[in-house]
Amino acid sequence: MTTTMCHYVLCVVFLLMVFFMYRIVNSPFDLTIHGVRQSRRRMNALGFNVSLHKQMTYVMSGMMAGVGGIMFVMHTGFISPNETTTLMTSKAFLMALVGGTGTITGALIGATIIVLMQNIVSSMTERWLLIVGLLYIFTGMVSPKGVMGVARSLKLKYLNKKERESAAKEHALSVTDDE
Repeated sequence: MTTTMCHYVLCVVFLLMVFFMYRIVNSPFDLTIHGVRQSRRRMNALGFNVSLHKQMTYVMSGMMAGVGGIMFVMHTGFISPNETTTLMTSKAFLMALVGGTGTITGALIGATIIVLMQNIVSSMTERWLLIVGLLYIFTGMVSPKGVMGVARSLKLKYLNKKERESAAKEHALSVTDDE
């Protein structure tokens, strides 16, 4: 398979996986998973099979990790035991932390930021892991909810400001109408 064809296949598989995750997140199954996470006993009392839901979640995450591994091997053509180090796990955790947990978009943004940063910084210095570590500390201190958390808070702040302005305009109109 040519490199170009491989990239097209990877893009298609990636888009299918994102669609699959989107469908799961926007389904009643996701609500039950959130319910199980909040209170296992309550969900059990409501009649949900908690252990089945946990097993389904575990199987789906394993399937997605397996597809990710297959995509990695397709891209590199080889995998070695060095790929199973704590560095890879730390990088995945950092991607989720930087992008923001709980959203698909946050994971994609975090992965993009970390991969781009790794490629750019590693071309400048051999100590790129130090820079990544500093980013990890900085993100944890400044924005524990990641990029998506910052985006959400800015959106809420902007919406609240807009609502305040519209309420002030309505109040001003009601005052002039009363006079």
